Amino acid sequence: MRILILGATGMVGRVLTRAAVDAGHDVIVLARTPSKLDDLDGEIAIMEGQYFDRKTLRAALADVDAVLTTVGPPMKRSQNNREYTSAMQSLIEVMTQSGVRRIVAIAGAGVKLGDEKVVFFRGVMRRVLILLSGENYLDKEGEHNALFQSDLDWTIVRPPQITDASGSF
Repeated sequence: MRILILGATGMVGRVLTRAAVDAGHDVIVLARTPSKLDDLDGEIAIMEGQYFDRKTLRAALADVDAVLTTVGPPMKRSQNNREYTSAMQSLIEVMTQSGVRRIVAIAGAGVKLGDEKVVFFRGVMRRVLILLSGENYLDKEGEHNALFQSDLDWTIVRPPQITDASGSF
């Protein structure tokens, strides 16, 4: 299977990319800084570019069977213009136009999808994250809600915590 991975240079993305390669998949990644993936040279195809650029997304989706996205939250951004929500809307549109139906995304455990009821612990976590990153967190939530409401074949994984630790999937 030919897989496009977005967010491959991050902590989760690197582990996911290695796992996909080890499983025998043909992996292409879209990365702002391809040099961060030098250790995978020859094992993956690397396309330099931004998740936020529609033209780059269209090129990256050529002959792809599925998309895996681990694009992280913009916790350190000072200004928010709903760029993550907008980028997901573009990705959904370009995937639909390209005939790519399958996408797996990772989101924070506090992300609320649609009108779902949030259990107490997740509700507290969500409120804390909104306090810490404000509109940026809500932008990421909007990103995943755009996917949630799409007609794509999607899976959204919401782990309670991600740490830099060894282990296996």
